[in-house]
Amino acid sequence: MSMPKIFKSKIFYITLVLVALGGYWFWQNAQKAKQITYETAEVEQRRLLQTVEVTGEIKPAARIDLAFKTGGTLQKVYVKTGDQVKAGDVLAELEADDLYFAQQRAQAMVAMASANLNARLAGESEQSIKMAEAQLEQAEAAYDKSLSDLENTKVQVQNDLQSALIALETAKNNYDNSLPITDQSLKNAVESARVSLKTTVGPMNTALVDGDSVAGVDDTNSSKMYASALGILNEGSMTTAQNSYRKAKALKIEAEKAIELLSSDSSKQTVLDAADKTEAAIGAIQIFLLDVKTVLAASITTPEFSASALTAKKSAIDADYVQVSSQKSSVVAARQALDMAELNNTSDKTRLADALRAAEVAYDIAKTNVDLKIAAAETNVDIQKAAVSSAQAALDLKVAGPRAVDVAPLRAQLQEANVSLAQAENNLNNVRILAPVDGTITDVISDVGEQITPNVAQIRMIGTEVYDIEAQVPEADIVKVQVGQEAEITLDSYGDEIKFKGVVTAENPDQTKVLDAIYYKIRVALEKTDRDIKPGMTANVIVTTNVADNAFVIPVRAVKTDAETGAKSVRILVDNQPETKQIELGLRGDEGRVQVLHGLSVGQAVILSEKIGK
Repeated sequence: MSMPKIFKSKIFYITLVLVALGGYWFWQNAQKAKQITYETAEVEQRRLLQTVEVTGEIKPAARIDLAFKTGGTLQKVYVKTGDQVKAGDVLAELEADDLYFAQQRAQAMVAMASANLNARLAGESEQSIKMAEAQLEQAEAAYDKSLSDLENTKVQVQNDLQSALIALETAKNNYDNSLPITDQSLKNAVESARVSLKTTVGPMNTALVDGDSVAGVDDTNSSKMYASALGILNEGSMTTAQNSYRKAKALKIEAEKAIELLSSDSSKQTVLDAADKTEAAIGAIQIFLLDVKTVLAASITTPEFSASALTAKKSAIDADYVQVSSQKSSVVAARQALDMAELNNTSDKTRLADALRAAEVAYDIAKTNVDLKIAAAETNVDIQKAAVSSAQAALDLKVAGPRAVDVAPLRAQLQEANVSLAQAENNLNNVRILAPVDGTITDVISDVGEQITPNVAQIRMIGTEVYDIEAQVPEADIVKVQVGQEAEITLDSYGDEIKFKGVVTAENPDQTKVLDAIYYKIRVALEKTDRDIKPGMTANVIVTTNVADNAFVIPVRAVKTDAETGAKSVRILVDNQPETKQIELGLRGDEGRVQVLHGLSVGQAVILSEKIGK
């Protein structure tokens, strides 16, 4: 059978080839349309900067107010008004023992991580290995000693606590046993005063009776026979004596009643009240007796009132005066003895109470020292243990050569330890005031021991720089800016090629609104320069707010965030296939870059984006 003519035609074969080529072309394009292209970036290890860029204005240098960023008790002030200081000098510190311990632990961790890394990086000579072995032995000896010191400290603090407890119990016993004795001494003084007061009653009565035998107020019979001779030479003396008698008698009766009411249970104040009345009565009787003596001195003798009788009267009155005066002295002495007894009682109680309080404070301190001293000793153990680990790591490093797979995690550990140390040092710097620039202290506001409020000026100074820059930082960036941070500055007047250095010296906590946006003012001190700088010049300031050295860095846009957990991850290419890796981020820096603390190593390719097709 013959073939159809169409199969014998050249046009047929040409058409067939063209159709096949067209089909292949369409198939190739379809395959390309299905391919996925990835945009990637390698993990870099480099210095990562975080900066804040602001624009400000040159102004004359102003007074710098320095404040703590956290509150606490002011522990040390290293400067006084008029002192010259250098940038970076520590001016004052708050109490922060826990932060110092944290810094020491972080330093120990950095030392350990650094030693571990160094141990992997260097191969050493036999002599170097022997030296490392000796250093390890020294570190182990120091560690053993720290363990021994820890045990000794535990024993010592317990002994101190026991001694303080014994001293406290002794003080309590002294207080409890001595109080009744001091109270009894006061009671004895009260009783002695009461007895002294009772002895005054007789002499007072005798004096009034003897005196009235002349005055004749109540005793009208005794002086009746010679009344005409009494006081003749001093008109009115008798009337004065009679009035004195009535007053003295009334005060004596009042005093006697008060004395009769006294008992062995009477209070000190009751005895003192009776003593007051007795002294008043004796004083009135003394005046009365003096008035009687005036009457007798103005009297004459008569047949009924002989010279011997007059003399006898005068002698009796003189004797009475001496007697009541003696009683008054006894009352005053009893009062003084009572006051002294009460003073001694109060003094003894105060002394005993002070001794008890001192013993209680000493016991509380001993209890506190149990934890503090043991904690310090344990910290020393940790430090020495870290030193042993460091020495051991150094020895291991000298014995074994480094491998890349070993070095990578050690670098990450050192980076993490440095971050922890930076955080600890930053926390410690928050309880310190550092001089941001060279200058002179103009005022030290608070004293050691005072409670400090955060962000309230405690030290004022003026810098030696001639000019400052005042700039406004947006609300979103102000938390990054801190006093003491370095800055790079350009001035519009000099262009971008000429750069100046500066340092942040102050941050105003009060907000400023500009077109409904929130800003905060900062001041940046310019370093001394020979350039001609004038107030009002526009300054472009780049403040370096944070730095991470030897950081693992990737673009921020490579990072994915889990909406529920907040976990961070990236996708990397493994054998040209995407794979998800969980990561931990650190510093977010400039140029859209971020630090990776865990999860990646240098050289890995992280996926930024993907495209399907050509």
